[in-house]
Amino acid sequence: MQKELQTYVDELFTDISPTAKSEAVKNELLQRMQNKYDQYVKTGMGEETAYKKVVDSVEEISELDIDLNQIQFSVNHEHERDEIYSQKEYKSQRRSVLLFLGIGLYLLAIAAAVAIPSVGGVLLMILVAAIATSLVVLSLTIFNDKKKPTVNDKIQENQNNNRT
Repeated sequence: MQKELQTYVDELFTDISPTAKSEAVKNELLQRMQNKYDQYVKTGMGEETAYKKVVDSVEEISELDIDLNQIQFSVNHEHERDEIYSQKEYKSQRRSVLLFLGIGLYLLAIAAAVAIPSVGGVLLMILVAAIATSLVVLSLTIFNDKKKPTVNDKIQENQNNNRT
């Protein structure tokens, strides 16, 4: 069935000019299809049924209307993954520092109000609390872990835009 999958993918890419990027997309698609096929067969599915299910899960490349020149590919995926983890670790550390400073400033604001029992102490408390709140909000907005769109998300968005 591996040969049939290769033939199927080759047919999908017949209308696309062979460039390094299109070959990378083609090889990635083939690898994912082979992995899915192997997974289906390992779960006890028949070879023909697994092949049909894998092929049915792939839409026509021509319908995707992908500009392959805009898709970026990394040759060294391990380096890319390590870079992503180090960025996440950096963000997590920055977030922790900002939260720690914010909480510390809240405590300092209370101490200022207690130490200076006048209007000045209350004003200092409000000022320090405002700075602390800013740090906490900053840590939660700038260094949050929002899901960034993947290539598949962009392809889906492209399809939705083309249908309307």
